[in-house]
Amino acid sequence: MVFVYSPIRREHGEIRLLRLEKPEDENDIIKSRLEYHSINQEHHTSEYHQWVAGLGHQESPNDRAEWEGTHPGKPRYNWGDFYALSYTWGSRDSPQTILVNDKKLVVTANLANALRTLRNTLEPGFYLWVDAVCINQANAVERGLEVSRMQLIYSRAIDTIIYLGSNDPAAEVGLKFVQATDGCWEDPAVLHENMLKYLEDAPLDIWDNIASLVRLPYWSRQWVMQEMAAGTREKAVYYGKSRTTSQLIWNVFRTFTERHRHDNAFSRAFWTAVEKHDDHLHRLLTVRSFDIPSSIGIREFAFTGVGRTKWSTTQLLSTARKNQATDPHDCVYGMLGLLDDAVVSKVVVDYDLDVATLYESFTKTLVEVEKNLEILGQCDVNGSPTWAPRFNVNYPYYRHLHHELEHPYNAHAGKPARASFEIRKAADGSPLPSVLKADAVILDRLDGLSTAMLETDYNNENHLYKGGYAEELVPSTHTHNAYGTEVNLREALWRTAGGNRNVVGEIPGPPEYAILLSTEVLEDQFHFNPFTPKNRPDTNPWAAWVRKNAELKLAGKKLVDYFQNAGLEELSDAARTERIRQGSNAVKRFTNACWSRRIAVTEKGYIAFVPWHAQKGDVVAVLPGCSFPALLREADETYSGGSQLHKFVSPCYVHGVMNGEIWSGVEEGRHKLEEIALV
Repeated sequence: MVFVYSPIRREHGEIRLLRLEKPEDENDIIKSRLEYHSINQEHHTSEYHQWVAGLGHQESPNDRAEWEGTHPGKPRYNWGDFYALSYTWGSRDSPQTILVNDKKLVVTANLANALRTLRNTLEPGFYLWVDAVCINQANAVERGLEVSRMQLIYSRAIDTIIYLGSNDPAAEVGLKFVQATDGCWEDPAVLHENMLKYLEDAPLDIWDNIASLVRLPYWSRQWVMQEMAAGTREKAVYYGKSRTTSQLIWNVFRTFTERHRHDNAFSRAFWTAVEKHDDHLHRLLTVRSFDIPSSIGIREFAFTGVGRTKWSTTQLLSTARKNQATDPHDCVYGMLGLLDDAVVSKVVVDYDLDVATLYESFTKTLVEVEKNLEILGQCDVNGSPTWAPRFNVNYPYYRHLHHELEHPYNAHAGKPARASFEIRKAADGSPLPSVLKADAVILDRLDGLSTAMLETDYNNENHLYKGGYAEELVPSTHTHNAYGTEVNLREALWRTAGGNRNVVGEIPGPPEYAILLSTEVLEDQFHFNPFTPKNRPDTNPWAAWVRKNAELKLAGKKLVDYFQNAGLEELSDAARTERIRQGSNAVKRFTNACWSRRIAVTEKGYIAFVPWHAQKGDVVAVLPGCSFPALLREADETYSGGSQLHKFVSPCYVHGVMNGEIWSGVEEGRHKLEEIALV
């Protein structure tokens, strides 16, 4: 017989929980009982209630971990205790049947593998909460109600158990490397010595194996962020039957991606060990083309307690945009457990709601609750409306102005948004996307545009920049210089190339980055990267970009004519090495900031970087409540009264207005605030 669900009594704090039965033989079918229990705190045991009262603060995930460590196998509730399972459903091909209350229930193969592993590890009296089993997935109403409680469920679990998958031998070897680092993270010297010993006879493909672990589908799942955030830092992590902890994985992943963070002693210890082995260094640099998974890092970076984040909404949204969701509704619903209660309380989980309507409604909620327009940083010109993000679309159509962990700019000088929404209807009465009305300073229009680099132009296999470009150079027709002097314009140019940040994203970029405008960096034999083997061409996308755009004119003068000899050959070896190191960092920052973007000059002579799809004549505006300038484009339709409607194109960087400089001009009458209408 097929399993049939009974209703949940939510008014009593009830959830369904799965109790796995231990098998007599490993090949036995998975047998389980689905029970109904309340997770309200009045159902805690008296012993646990007294223990929590003695903490002197609100219970946190790490407190629950301490209870588990000091009271092993002792449940917190009168009926027992439970873990929440975090996993990816995986392919729906080759589904498997399990028994729930002696009835058949079909689940994905990946979930069956997870349950098969965990049925031998859970202590007596401990249950699992598993979304695919504990929620009636065929009932859209129940699904919406239970999704709205997921943050509560994960936060009430004693911890989260992570199942990464199975059947990838390379990823399993990568996990064994993670396990081998246990005991190395208390002292950088211990990590350094252990890495030196390990690399003496380690196979080169260990780095490929670790990359396979990082790239598992689990890490890109949208729901993982809030599931990770609710648990402790020492969550159990399984790959197949191999086990480690989330903290160890975080340590390894972070170290791989922080080679240039010299303030991190563990990263320094790791990389100085690797750099003693050229073959390992080259292999690691070749495969290390990944970001740290947002889900594994969010616990360390963002959270101080259950559901309480130090991150802004913008940071959370930017991070979540890297993830995947099978159902586009979950691009919003999968973040609710991370957002402020004032936002969450206004969102009704409804899987029958049109996706575009959901995204528009959610955007309105954010603007109205947070009183700012930072959400525009998530938008692109192909949205409908363009002021509402298409949360299910990532690069190349969407790319935020800077990394989510970097501090925002301050073009608005902290001024609050002055915005409202107006509902529109077509002539036949059918609804049209709403109009966002906001105050803005119209600064300028784009004039000249460079070519744009795309990520496909970089060959990760041999670390060579191939010099491919998107779009053609658009010549400038104006000769104005918004910075007054040529010296100031040169500074604006090299600062714009990196978004005026250093290699780790701190503002401002150091003056040493002016080496970008030295003639030496354009020479074929110039090596920015000291680790580039002498028999390989250097990785220097900046030089390749300059050659391609040498004819672009800024204030009537060709780009290439702004380059000067920096006199590197006249410096001592030590001084020259230091200047080259700074140059290497400047090129890395340029690559991060301008990848998929174009350097532009405006009609008034401002230097900017804009998205690859920007066009001559696009409007640059600065809005109260928005930390970055907005690039706008005139729409083909007019608003009531004949006023012009605009589309939002993208955030952009415009040197000279990123720190609120424009507002003194408003006070002095050189600029004016006016209402714009975005559609």
